[in-house]
Amino acid sequence: MQSAEIETKRLPTIERLAKVFNCTFNPIVSIGFVVRSETLDTFPPAPYVNGATAFDGEKRFWSIVHAYPHVESILRDSGRYTLLHNYYGPTRGTYYTRRNMSYYQDTVAGEGWYGLGISVGFTSPLISPGINCICLPTGFLAARLTAKQLDGSDGAAADARDEYSAFLTKLVEGLRAVDEILYNMFRHPRLFQSIFPLYFANGMADVTKNYTTEFRPQEIHWANGSGEAMFPKWSTEVLPLVMDTDITDEVVAKVEEICARHCRLHVETFHEWTKYSRYMRYYDDDMQYRPNKGWRPEADFPAIRCTQCKYANALQHSLHCVMCDATLPQYTRPSVTGEISMTVLAQ
Repeated sequence: MQSAEIETKRLPTIERLAKVFNCTFNPIVSIGFVVRSETLDTFPPAPYVNGATAFDGEKRFWSIVHAYPHVESILRDSGRYTLLHNYYGPTRGTYYTRRNMSYYQDTVAGEGWYGLGISVGFTSPLISPGINCICLPTGFLAARLTAKQLDGSDGAAADARDEYSAFLTKLVEGLRAVDEILYNMFRHPRLFQSIFPLYFANGMADVTKNYTTEFRPQEIHWANGSGEAMFPKWSTEVLPLVMDTDITDEVVAKVEEICARHCRLHVETFHEWTKYSRYMRYYDDDMQYRPNKGWRPEADFPAIRCTQCKYANALQHSLHCVMCDATLPQYTRPSVTGEISMTVLAQ
């Protein structure tokens, strides 16, 4: 369709394609919670779950849902979701839990082979790094090293395996540091407001300066921003303050000071290339919080929520919802008066 130069707004929806090719289409949503291990026993049981017959996974899931009334109103009381029983089969049933999804293989390469993708390691589902930060980089590097081995000397194979192992060790360590930063920022609202904008700025800054539509070998080191030169400089200051410690007002204030200092450095270094206000709805190009901003200037990726199925359509020029084929309200650029913005949706 892209080669045929079909307009974005003319792309067929999933509903239409299912009818054309006589396929069944049933949108299934898999919902899960990633929580800190020490909080598992802090959620009170949901009164509507039979504790005598329910599996542990079912009891944990609904206890978390019950702890948050807004989540409960959507998942249980809205009537928008129907629970699919035994969807994972007779051995796993409806609810599936894992204590720890993080792992890393000690041996990732050997004589005549390289481990690829999440077969070699995985850190966390919180930021879903599997495809962009593990699968693509390992596949690309393994291909290059294989070519080097075929053209190299007798010692080329061992050197290639060492290079591959060192790359993955650094990659996984960086992704784990990102996880530790992000998980701990949820421990206090002010930590989140300080850490997340800096994490986002760190990940986007070099991308907008050096990354283009053409793939470059250097991109395999990005790793959700952990491969950028500035990441270890601020993460090593923040992590000791928020990991395995009590979050006091003094700790929060110190983290705020560190993040503000590094955020200014990011802005000063990349201000010519990175316009943060395009990506952050309530932040300006200096990464300062602007509660009345509420819009992304010149952004090309606003999402339009379908009024029928509630799916968030990322293509702003689409005429119909890609899921259910309902007609979408059409997006126009925000009009701005002072610091008050208005986004116009016309049916």
